Amino acid sequence: MANLSNINGKFVVEQTTGFVGIGTTDPAYLLHVNSSDVTNGTRIIIENTNGSGKKYGLLSDNTGVFTVRDITAGADRFSISTLGNATFSGNITGTTAVFSGSGTILSLNRNAPGTALIELKIANTIEGYLGATTTKSFVVYNEAGSEKAHVENNGNIGLYGSAINFLIGDFAEINFRESAAITIDSDNNQSSRNFQIKDGSGSSLLTVLDTGN
Repeated sequence: MANLSNINGKFVVEQTTGFVGIGTTDPAYLLHVNSSDVTNGTRIIIENTNGSGKKYGLLSDNTGVFTVRDITAGADRFSISTLGNATFSGNITGTTAVFSGSGTILSLNRNAPGTALIELKIANTIEGYLGATTTKSFVVYNEAGSEKAHVENNGNIGLYGSAINFLIGDFAEINFRESAAITIDSDNNQSSRNFQIKDGSGSSLLTVLDTGN
């Protein structure tokens, strides 16, 4: 006898392998679930009814998408497309995350208008954000959400702060392929703005006032 149990071809336990089949008479794995349901897909429900327990579903639909669904909340938490792209909903936590591939490694999308943000934390304390807008390809924010640096879609770079320091090694060289300009007091609301070149001790070697002197 090939099967220890066969209930109308819907539930099978193979005698030799111990494989369990639901919806198949020839299970190929320890648990093999099969259906052709277009409406609900092939779904396994896992539920804990104690305390704050939830009902989750593992779903394989007829388009080839695999989904982990929070049935209690009515929301998909994780899905894998037919191309192997993974979509997450909610926070992803862990000590190490590795993404690899030959194409786009990680794609972040915000469906609602606004700024797409990556939250940066140390010991569960927010230290800053990385994001993008429709006009800025890359934006850096501080912990309060104030913009401190950005790269616009046209390549322009913006830096914001009461004092901006660039830390460079022993040697730095800047080459301009065409003309270049440094604008002092661009909003023209001060009379004492200046551009300085200083030595390592902070002493001024060259000062150019916004008057040109």
